[in-house]
Amino acid sequence: MWYTSNSPGHAISIFFSDSAGGVFYKSLRLPGAPTDITVSRDGKWLALIYSAGGNAYVAVFAIDAYGDLTLAAASSPIGVAGFSGVAISE
Repeated sequence: MWYTSNSPGHAISIFFSDSAGGVFYKSLRLPGAPTDITVSRDGKWLALIYSAGGNAYVAVFAIDAYGDLTLAAASSPIGVAGFSGVAISE
């Protein structure tokens, strides 16, 4: 699995491959443009910063065994239009 922030598409892009070397793509729409993204060392959590409507937010997603994402938590507006630098500490 590879996860990237797709700011123009307002999405998280998810790339994965199969045992035959095929590469596949899907995306998860967001309410705004993501700026930074990180995945926990154990591969179970993804956190990202995104901007929407002039406000910045932090969202955390659980990653299941198939690489699919489920929203686990989202912040209220941070109070700035945007910022960068997200990390997960275990």
